[in-house]
Amino acid sequence: MQYSSTPRRICALLFSTLMALGISSCVAKMQVKLGTMQGKVPVYDERLVERCQRPAEEGAGERDLRAMLRVLVLLCAQIALIGSAQTPICVIQGSGTSSPMVDQSLFTTGIVTAIYSGSGTVQGFFIEDPGCDSDPATSNGLFVYNPNTSGISVGQRVSVSGTVIEFQGLTELTNITNIAVIGSGTVTPTDINLPIASLANWERYEGMLLRFPQSLAVTGNDSWAQYGELVLSPQRLYQPTDVLDPNDNPSSGTTSTGGGNVAAITALAELQGRSTILLDDGRTSTYPNPPPLIGPQGTVRCGSTVTALTGVLTYAFSSFRLHPVGTVPLQQAQRPAVPNVGGQLRIASLNVRNYFTTFGDNGASNANELMRQRTKLVAALQGLNADALVLCELENNDPASADLLAGLNAAVGGGYAQIDHDAPGSFTRSVIFFRVQSLTPVTLTWAHNTSTFERAQITQGFQANASGKRFLLSMVHLRSKLCNNASGTNLDQGDGQGCYNARRRLQAAELLTHWAGIRSSTWIPGQLIMGDFNARDQEDPIDRLRAGGLIDLISGCRSPTPTSMRMDQVQSIVPLPRRPWPMR
Repeated sequence: MQYSSTPRRICALLFSTLMALGISSCVAKMQVKLGTMQGKVPVYDERLVERCQRPAEEGAGERDLRAMLRVLVLLCAQIALIGSAQTPICVIQGSGTSSPMVDQSLFTTGIVTAIYSGSGTVQGFFIEDPGCDSDPATSNGLFVYNPNTSGISVGQRVSVSGTVIEFQGLTELTNITNIAVIGSGTVTPTDINLPIASLANWERYEGMLLRFPQSLAVTGNDSWAQYGELVLSPQRLYQPTDVLDPNDNPSSGTTSTGGGNVAAITALAELQGRSTILLDDGRTSTYPNPPPLIGPQGTVRCGSTVTALTGVLTYAFSSFRLHPVGTVPLQQAQRPAVPNVGGQLRIASLNVRNYFTTFGDNGASNANELMRQRTKLVAALQGLNADALVLCELENNDPASADLLAGLNAAVGGGYAQIDHDAPGSFTRSVIFFRVQSLTPVTLTWAHNTSTFERAQITQGFQANASGKRFLLSMVHLRSKLCNNASGTNLDQGDGQGCYNARRRLQAAELLTHWAGIRSSTWIPGQLIMGDFNARDQEDPIDRLRAGGLIDLISGCRSPTPTSMRMDQVQSIVPLPRRPWPMR
């Protein structure tokens, strides 16, 4: 906040007037008192003007005049002191990614825009000075870390004394020594439309009250139950390699090497990054109960929309995030009707995300977590009502699959059996659950488990009991995109396909040969291949399978989207996974 010299001239004139009226001792006392208030906001205090009256015989009118002048002098002194001693918010923020005033003790003023007080919150409040300066590169907002904030409310202008720090990259004021209410004011939210021009531009809005006038859709809810977070974008986003081929333009080609179209993927990923904002509930605890914005279906579905969202922008866990202010006008997306796919059999596939009955780092860490995971999985499997289920990523032992099978049978009244294989390999395996009333195994079980693979790839021949027709059901779980121990061509090549793409491409080629041999030896030409390919629709392993003569059923069902599942967020300002909020 900048002050002109005019009020200071008026103050000087008032001091001179008092001096001329013969109360110089009063003026001197005021000046000495105000001079000792370094770093604090002066407020009117009758003790500052005691014994500043003329003798008792002075007239009442003169005494009133002198009293009024004393008050005016004190107010002008406040203006002079604030203007010369306070540090404006925009100066604290600076134009860079961190404050130029880190570790300095100072005081500043601003209007309170949001308060998050008490245990389980970010424990503080946001202030903003809308007229701080005319530099668009400096933020006018600031977070004040002050646990159990009380005595202030939104809309009040306050002065705050404390120390500037960078906490996880967020400029804030902490170690608060003084908070004083000095008036009131209004902050008009700054309008932001996505995509933002540059990711770097978020810094200039840090701590400020923002409004997003456009309609934003929920495009990511992976962290909603655990952290109360939703990723918003003007429309639902999918990974660039779901729609763009790294090698072919148009994407209908089946080339699996070359990288001739990587520039288009890079451009789309960059645009998607500028098109998202993370809505954070402002709480620091995990698994909030109830979760924020929960709808009548017990969740917040992707595709739900919000218009005119207002909140304060903060920064944590390497990403900018919006804490909502006021009511979030969320329009809940409805669950679509069950599709009518036709046919006589229903077969589904699901990655169960490390279903381990042995507690540890890979799956559930305790019995409560396992029960929560089991309950959700059983409900999902029951809802699919499938004749066969291809399940990936169970613990590589018998108890885990037996436990999940028992849970499913208990929910549906029995009737499911499993195809399993005790094969060496990684810490996970895949299994097939099938409904014995609908299907009968008619071949041996193949478990392809060469050194090319991390786990066995299972194929089983079935006969449909109703029709007597036979088919092969093959399970796939290719190498993940995690970069553990990656080297050479298995490193991330920057083409949108992640680490170990070369290995997945090799695995796809080897499976083509393996499956052709099974079809030849069994005289069963019909084969359905399902599972976790760890490759999106236009990536090299899928192109390799298409080039080998397999039909991509996902590409043949492009309404409304060519995706079978959405794994984590698209490339954006949101990193995953997130750790619990750090302790101060």
